[in-house]
Parts: sequence; structure tokens; C-alpha cells
Amino acid sequence: MLRDAGLLHRVRFVGGVSGGAILAAHLGLAWDRYVGPDDSFDRAAAEIVQFCQRDVRNRILRRWLLGWLTLVGRVFFKLSRVRLLISEYETLFGKKSLRDLNPTVEIDRPRIILQSVVLSTGNPCSFGRSGFMWYEPDANGHLQEREVSKQTSHLSVALAVAASSAFPPLFPPLRISRDLLHVGVNELPHALFVTDGGVYDNLGIERPLWYYEAEKLKAAGPKDVLDAFLVSDAGGLFDWSLQSFNFSLPRNLRATEIMMKRVGDLLDRWLTSRAAHTLVRIRIDASVDDRLAGVVPAAAQRKVGRIRTDLNAFTPLEAESLMRHGYAVAREALIAQGWMTARQPIGNICPVPATKPEAGEWARTLEKSSSSGVVGLFALTDWPIWLVVLGMALAAAICYR
Repeated sequence: MLRDAGLLHRVRFVGGVSGGAILAAHLGLAWDRYVGPDDSFDRAAAEIVQFCQRDVRNRILRRWLLGWLTLVGRVFFKLSRVRLLISEYETLFGKKSLRDLNPTVEIDRPRIILQSVVLSTGNPCSFGRSGFMWYEPDANGHLQEREVSKQTSHLSVALAVAASSAFPPLFPPLRISRDLLHVGVNELPHALFVTDGGVYDNLGIERPLWYYEAEKLKAAGPKDVLDAFLVSDAGGLFDWSLQSFNFSLPRNLRATEIMMKRVGDLLDRWLTSRAAHTLVRIRIDASVDDRLAGVVPAAAQRKVGRIRTDLNAFTPLEAESLMRHGYAVAREALIAQGWMTARQPIGNICPVPATKPEAGEWARTLEKSSSSGVVGLFALTDWPIWLVVLGMALAAAICYR
């Protein structure tokens, strides 16, 4: 949307958290393509779409399950869930390191910050072009209003994104050790265990605001001053649930959702009370006029916010609904701000065309998207599931004899 409005090249800072960290990292690494000709933009965007159809969550669970059942994968190949998550991100980012997020003479990249939180201290931390950054308390136990940054740009982008998106109920935290950072015991007395930054700040706005305040104090030049913030809120609708929550996993998931909702509500109130800058909130659960060409029908719009975003594969209809509705909501927000006119048409922004049913059926189909279920775990096109089935069959045959 920013590209169509002619504003993308003006972006100076991108803070990403959880799923947003995937997009932020890809935007930074492929910045020259995103601001380049239409065909290069389309190819860059298609890489993200392809990754979202990779079924990352279930691929990881299948390999992790295989590792536990055989022990060989667990012991010799270290098939932990976090290691597998990093490997999946390497299919998108390759072996790129954080230093590849630096601007060059040819590519004037914005600053990219991938945000996480330290489970052991409860303090925020993040990854950027200089490496790993975290807060430390002062003598009174209060967080210092500055970052404690280590020059560790050798860390991989895949690792940083994994740290930002390791959703606690599904993934254990990622261990940040002295060996990983190549620092001494005086610089990092204890290892830090970091997890999904959405637990601390599910809008990913704290680091950009910190940067804004820091640049104001330094009286930075016009090029570096942030004068407006766009907050992309992809949080789903929080509805009544008829579950009894007797089992551990759904109970922990719901508890995490409640906590993240509370954090989001508090951030929303705080941001609304600030008048120091322009702030534009773009919410996926907002509604737009469905009489415009290319807009998702009103009945289906109310279901888009319920589409699960837990890294399993999106169906073509889910992908198209999210992209079309997200584009339309952003367009309305920018028009309301006066940054573009209503004459700007809805762009052709969906590289995954789906067979679009009538409005009622569209809404009913998306209603089912709020729950991913376990069926996808048994995809017969992925080789680990066949090894699991073969192992179980052999075990059954041995027991029968």
C-alpha cells in the first residue's frame, strides 16, 4: 500500500515482532527490490507468499516427532523445535547475517529492528544491524533509558527472526549465550533465554518510539527524524470461547492470548494519549466499504481477523482474504490521513488467486480458519510422516510376534 501511495521510499525505521519480524527482515534484506520496478517488487513479495504456504509449523512438528521417536535425529542432528524453526527461516533468508541489514551506497535501507523479550528477566531485547540489544536495570532496579548493545552483527537473520517469533506454548526460548555472542563473562554473566516479543509488546512499537525519543535528544538531521508512525495491528478478534480448557495446550494458548490482549489494550491507551507525533493505526479487524472493486465482501471481512497465524499453511482463499482486506484497510487509513486520495484504485496485490465463492459461503469458509486443527500434521507429501508410520508399523509387528 505504501508503495502504491508513493511513500515506501520514505520509510526510515521498521520494528517487527513475532510474525511481523519475518516481514521486517525480508523487507530490509530485499529493500532494493521492494522499492525497485514492479516486476522486482512482485518477485520479492512472492517469496513471502511462498514461505507462508510452506506449512512451517507442521513441518517442524513432524520432524521433531520423528526425532523423538527414533532418538537418532534428536541425538545426532539436534532436531530441537527451535533449531528446526531456524532451519525453516533459512529457506527464506539463507545465510544472511544481521550485518546485511546495513545500508550501502547503492541501497539506502531503513533501520530494521526485530523485537523479543527475555524470559528470565522480563525485559525487552531486540536484534538489529549492530547485533543483539537489551536493557539492563540501574542501581535502583529501574530499566535504563538506553540500550546495552553488543557489536554482534555476525548473528544470522534466521536466528534473530526465530527468537522474535518463538511462540511460547509451541516453542521453547532461544538461548543467547556468551559463546554465541563471542563476549566475555563480564559482558554477559548469565545466558539469556529469549522468546516471542509479542508477549511484551504485541504491536512492535516500543523500539521505534525509543529510537524516536533518542533521535530527538540528539537533534538528528531531517533525514533521520521519524515524524509519523504506522502501527500494523494484525491481532485477531478476541471472542467468547466455548471450550472447557481441560487440556494443557489450549489452556496455555488461551492464557497467552489473554495476556497479549491486555498488553495490546494498554499500549493502545498509551499511544492514544500521546500527541508528540502522527500515529496511524491499521487494524486487520476494521471494516471497509465492500462496494469498491477488489474488496472482500462485508460478511467475510468480519471473519478475516479470526484467521489463525500460527505458521501453518494458508489456503489460497485465506491468503487472498488477508492480503486484499489488509490492503483495503491500509488504503482507508492513508486516505483518512490525507496521504493519498480516494481516486487511487485498489491494486492487484494478490499473487495467489483463489476461487472466490459468494459472500455467505466466503464467510463460512473463513469461520473455519480460526482453528488450525491437527489434520495438517499428517500431510502425506512430507517424508517424515512416512518414516513415523513405518516405525509404528514395525513396532506393532514386533510386538505382535
